[in-house]
Amino acid sequence: FVYIHPKSAQRNEALYTPQNGKFPQSAAFKQATQQVRPAVVHIKLTRPRGRYRNVEEQENNNEEYYEDSPSAHFGSGSGVIISADGYIVTNNHVVEDAQSLEVILPDKRSFKAQIIGTDMATDLALLKIDGKNLPTARFAPVSNKLDIGDWVLAIGNPFDLTASVTAGIVSGKGRKINLLRHDVANQKNAVEAFIQTDAAINPGNSGGALINMQGELVGINTAIATHTGYYTGFSFAIPIALVRKVTEDLKQHGETRRAILGVRLLEITGRLAQREKLKDLKGVFIDYVAENSSASIAGLKSGDVILELDKQEVNSVPDFNGMVALYTPGQRVEVLFVRKGKAQKIVITLRDTVGKILKKEKEETETSETQVLGAELALPTKTEMEKLKIRYGVKVKKLEAGKLQNIGIKAGFVITLIDGKQMQKPEDVKNAIEASKKAGKAITIEGYYWGSGKAYYALGW
Repeated sequence: FVYIHPKSAQRNEALYTPQNGKFPQSAAFKQATQQVRPAVVHIKLTRPRGRYRNVEEQENNNEEYYEDSPSAHFGSGSGVIISADGYIVTNNHVVEDAQSLEVILPDKRSFKAQIIGTDMATDLALLKIDGKNLPTARFAPVSNKLDIGDWVLAIGNPFDLTASVTAGIVSGKGRKINLLRHDVANQKNAVEAFIQTDAAINPGNSGGALINMQGELVGINTAIATHTGYYTGFSFAIPIALVRKVTEDLKQHGETRRAILGVRLLEITGRLAQREKLKDLKGVFIDYVAENSSASIAGLKSGDVILELDKQEVNSVPDFNGMVALYTPGQRVEVLFVRKGKAQKIVITLRDTVGKILKKEKEETETSETQVLGAELALPTKTEMEKLKIRYGVKVKKLEAGKLQNIGIKAGFVITLIDGKQMQKPEDVKNAIEASKKAGKAITIEGYYWGSGKAYYALGW
């Protein structure tokens, strides 16, 4: 007997009408797979000689391992195309420390990829390839809730087996498995509210698609729970709402702009309820409120119990952290909480990790832009500079037809030197190029791409 969730059946009755007393399950799987499989890509990469992350070990044990290597290390994973012009979402641990990245589509087309941004706190990364009219995966709408017991399909490249498909059900939601504890210096910034499934996931599936029966993307496959290194019945994916928020931030800013409430929360157990004289086990308990945080400024206190966030019921600490992670500094949220047995509501203006309502970096970058030879130049973000390990540079934010594009420069390139001179601001690049044009003298442009290292270009007139 095959159980199909009633919600799924209502959405596509034609697929789930009994035929000869049986549900055509294979037809539903086939149709959903065909919608997404062309957009699930194989990511191949190299890491620097002598020091690399062993991705298989990290997936097996949720830890980082580095080993000596006599030559460059080759790794692989999966990714999902989310826009027709070539934006791809994958896991941060798939592309971290990558020296070069190659993306291979199921139709065997191959592209060089650059890293637009990464977020260790959620283990997500956004890549970009140069392509047009590419197949894409459709995000599940917010209204399309994923329930425990729903059928899901996982699509990825386990053991380099291209675009493999496995099926399972949603086994749990809001799971915290401490996967990110070694990836984030401040553990409080890690966001874990994983979807648990029993769809078979193995090394190489990381960054691949988790989809529902409507062929909609509901998660990005990230990890397995295993003692053997291979699938043993537990798989975990990042929920699509969080994926959407992080990828939009990375695309617009090159980093994630995440609001922080500034509290330490505890699960409410029978023992805690008895100790704190709580009436029931609902919500999450505030154990500590950080000074100058969103919570302290709004008036929340240690001992309060949060029941709802913007009218969404709070069931666990991972659930709550996952909800807050969807907001941006400056947004306002309504919190329903209980203090000494009395329910109260409060509106909180969310701040970021350093207590600010809005980050200034975006404003500084936008006021420091300039145009030259079809390129829009801007200062790179602090995150980009840290990732590239540089102290100065000018980013090619956008690129249209012109001499810079003609010599091979691509959007995302960070120019550090022109003829050996440091480029500290966009005007430096513009002035250097205009001076060389006036003198009719060729110049050498040096800089970096995320994921592919240093690059050199010669510009002549």
